[in-house]
Amino acid sequence: MKAQDVYDALQGLPWQVVRGKDKGLPPPTLGYDLRLTAGTWHCTLHARAYLMEVCDAMQDAAAQVLAPLGFTLTKCEDGTERDTGIFIKDMVFALQEGDITVTSDGTRIGGVTGYEWVLDAGSALVKDLSGVLRVAPGTASNTLTVKVLRMDADAGQQLLMQKALSGARTALAADGTACAGYISAVTRGHDSLTADIFLE
Repeated sequence: MKAQDVYDALQGLPWQVVRGKDKGLPPPTLGYDLRLTAGTWHCTLHARAYLMEVCDAMQDAAAQVLAPLGFTLTKCEDGTERDTGIFIKDMVFALQEGDITVTSDGTRIGGVTGYEWVLDAGSALVKDLSGVLRVAPGTASNTLTVKVLRMDADAGQQLLMQKALSGARTALAADGTACAGYISAVTRGHDSLTADIFLE
């Protein structure tokens, strides 16, 4: 992870983006800071706007561009500036070093929060944001279930949906371990998505 990666991702947003605070610029502005603490990157964003809906839009847009880098939203607070009444939103996105990486046909799937790889009738490998890969009771099937924070604009998630609709085979990699199969089911929630892949 490099600070330049975060800077480049945020520069595509339609607001004034600055390192640190907004430096007195008129709203809407999006300030950001990037720190590495105890093996976890923290990207802190400070949104300012005349409407809270614009701050909400900044949060959604930031989540879309940071997710492909592996960041997930861990904290969010709304408020107003005491002197000006301008709406603010403070957000913290986190990325653990060695975070979960799942790809489909070479395209990284953004916002992955965990996966379960059922290897046989007796056991399954499970990994979530705690970063621990553990063995859990499995079922009599050979499947990979990927859970993500739903981001409709993410290229990897779009590819999953296309593969599910077409019934086409997809080549996957979960933390570098390759597999291949067909998406048997996709469950879409308001802010989450789960894909079940039947492995060959």
